[in-house]
Amino acid sequence: TQQQVNYNGGSKWHSRVGGYLESERVVLANGDIVKSTVDNNANDPNVDMTGWVNTDLVLESVSEMLSIINPRHGMRICVKSYHGSLGVGGGFFVYDSLKSSLNDEGLVINGWVREVVNSTVSVFDFGAKASREYDSLNAFNSITLILARGYDALVPQGEFSASGLVDIKTVDGCKVDWVGMLYTDFGVRVGAASSFTIGAEIDGIRVSVQNGRNWNANTGVHLYNMSSCYVRTKDTVGFENGVILEGEGQAFQSNQIYLGRVRSSKYSLTLTSSGSGWCNENLIFGGSFNFGSDVPLSEKDNCVHLRTFNG
Repeated sequence: TQQQVNYNGGSKWHSRVGGYLESERVVLANGDIVKSTVDNNANDPNVDMTGWVNTDLVLESVSEMLSIINPRHGMRICVKSYHGSLGVGGGFFVYDSLKSSLNDEGLVINGWVREVVNSTVSVFDFGAKASREYDSLNAFNSITLILARGYDALVPQGEFSASGLVDIKTVDGCKVDWVGMLYTDFGVRVGAASSFTIGAEIDGIRVSVQNGRNWNANTGVHLYNMSSCYVRTKDTVGFENGVILEGEGQAFQSNQIYLGRVRSSKYSLTLTSSGSGWCNENLIFGGSFNFGSDVPLSEKDNCVHLRTFNG
């Protein structure tokens, strides 16, 4: 009908029984044209832009968003992708002029505040790329910030690369869902910044050295200072120390640790403590310890699947 044509082309917003359908456009009092992003949208976009997006401000990337000159307070835009054309890490952002000097590269970017969906933030939202040619170290280390802000963290499907240690500080009750494979010669370290973490859930860690094996006193997964936590590793490949469980001046106790494949490590699993810490009363399940052809027979004879020391 002609009325539907007007809706799609941008008639002035008015209260409408049943609201507006997804992709229908209306004109605001200030002349802006906005589009509904949901069906049955009854919100007045002159007052509340929830469920609406400015059709002139659907941008390709975060860098394009940051190129906006003098954005107005409360301005809301849609970004298709963190990096142009990849289709991941985008979302809706609202400009807060009081936060214009803040930039954590993901949740608040020079005043642009991300709208978080389902309380979950991905490393894509901090600029990671599923590419072994791109260094996603900063994005992975941002998991600490994600957890500190009370969100769940997600490592999506894909192959990622990091040029240094991924150091994740946990908080009580936090959750990390890890799906993709991380390639780094420096491993992943997960534990409490102070005292010990209670009730965290870290599911599915997958980490490998960049190529073959790298026995340079490095560790694939180093878990420390946790209590009553659930941790599952899926793949740990090519590190001198496959998995270390440690109490560093604090407790590592009463945890459920599910081990997947630990491959081509000199020491597959190590239980240890340092300072006045302790490591005990943990339940450890599974564990497939094996070697690839990259480990010579002469070195396999010196390998240890399980070791404990320092109490």
